[in-house]
Amino acid sequence: NRILSPTVLREIVSYGRKHGNQTVVFSPQLLFLGADISFTSSDTDVADAVLKVLGGAADKNSLFGPPMTPLTTLRAEINPDVSDDLRSRASAKLAQYLDEN
Repeated sequence: NRILSPTVLREIVSYGRKHGNQTVVFSPQLLFLGADISFTSSDTDVADAVLKVLGGAADKNSLFGPPMTPLTTLRAEINPDVSDDLRSRASAKLAQYLDEN
């Protein structure tokens, strides 16, 4: 709680902003700290990946366990408090990335 407390996370985001860096977080609940955008997986995508691994899609003879199973969908949320310019640039970059992949 002391290492990654809300205060410490705010300081990290503030430091990044001061140095011109955008901040991406793994949960929309962290946007209130000042992060620019969050990316999260969808519950159904995670469940499908787990079922695939448990269903034997992984090599059962592997010494290292199942291979990494990629997720196929994600949710992106942009902080409503960021500037309109940043929001439009982030949306354009995200759309470009999704078109390429």
